[in-house]
Amino acid sequence: AQGRGGRLLRAQLGLDFGSAFTKVALRLGGEHRVVVTWEGLAGPACGEGEGSSACLPGAIHWEGGLCLPGPGERTRRDLKRPLMQEGADPRDAEAFRDAACFLAWAIRYARAWLYRHPDLGPLARERRLAWELAIGCPTRPFRDEGLKGRFQRLAEAAWWLAGAEVIDEARAREAQARRRPEALGLADEPCVFPEFLAQLGGYVTTGQVQHDGPHALLDVGAHTVDAATFSLGTPLDQSAGPTRVVALLYETVRPEGTWELAEHRTRGTGVVAIRGPGEPCLGTEAFARDRGLPVPEVHRRDEAFLDRLCDRLVREVLEPSCSNTRWGAWRDRAWESSLPVFLTGGGAACPLYREALERTQQRLRARCSPHVSPHFRFRPMDLAAGAWRDVPSGVRRRASVALGLVEDLDGVEIRSRREARPWRLREPLSHEELYSEP
Repeated sequence: AQGRGGRLLRAQLGLDFGSAFTKVALRLGGEHRVVVTWEGLAGPACGEGEGSSACLPGAIHWEGGLCLPGPGERTRRDLKRPLMQEGADPRDAEAFRDAACFLAWAIRYARAWLYRHPDLGPLARERRLAWELAIGCPTRPFRDEGLKGRFQRLAEAAWWLAGAEVIDEARAREAQARRRPEALGLADEPCVFPEFLAQLGGYVTTGQVQHDGPHALLDVGAHTVDAATFSLGTPLDQSAGPTRVVALLYETVRPEGTWELAEHRTRGTGVVAIRGPGEPCLGTEAFARDRGLPVPEVHRRDEAFLDRLCDRLVREVLEPSCSNTRWGAWRDRAWESSLPVFLTGGGAACPLYREALERTQQRLRARCSPHVSPHFRFRPMDLAAGAWRDVPSGVRRRASVALGLVEDLDGVEIRSRREARPWRLREPLSHEELYSEP
């Protein structure tokens, strides 16, 4: 629905379509940012952890030809994974239909939620809204135009369905058949943006960036852990190009998220691994007590899980980053002192993944000498503290992609490591800056 009239007001909707949970951020007039909470749509299914109210569980069900949110008799879950299969064209597939209908419900609810918001609702109701839609797309493989195209069509179909009187099989088939749905009611076509770069939106567009050069990111989701090293660069000539460049150096995506951890802990025991999508990820002893399992056995399994995760982080991401001589002064400065690292995603609150960072740091020092100094350490950073201080920290962590999608990132360009260049370096940080608490 549109407001009553008046001047046109820009309204941005950032849609982070996750494997387990979907998050939506809204921004009005280029200033006011809010993260949608889903109690009215999902109720207790959102869970009880910090920031969980911002997470919509990825489930729909079909009833008499109608698509309805949440679980039911004909429940559909794991809606994102089929769309990411290499070479797949899901326009005619059931997977595309289910994903589009689920996102349509998310969009419909988010728009209604905005009009009922105590602070932004009056503004939205009094103005005509020029809607813009941005959806996050998996970064790997880098610049996969086929994958980007699938998410473009998905966003278009979902927005069109969200405006339909009912969301049913007939309209879902119509949305699938349309190559470019007409009358979307958007100010521009939906924008498809790399999730990796969207996460950095609140960091690279503010004064929070303390230096150019290498950084690391560990995004812990329900199914996967996405790890990457990237380097920030400031081009010497900013008159005819981007004001900041993000070079994606090395990355890995592994099935070692929080749900996979729970499965690993309970495999062969007959104990239920996941009781619900909103269940928090517990530490070793807390999980063992909660499930009635022997603490030593859960500890042994956690140690094996940690060892495998840390080994992959070092071998596949960190070791090639610190030993590649192409990075020149970047490499020398970062690996002799400290590397800014961001721990994000729903699993960031789990003690085991924080322990994984500590062990990876130790393993890297031992394995990668002399490229890494004995005094090297990770420097934990808040990905979005500079831009979204009015958003609670737990919500910032869970919804960082959605929040980044409503940032203006036109001046930021993502490149592969083959396109990276030694851009301008700032002055080295002082000892106090390097070793102060974040």
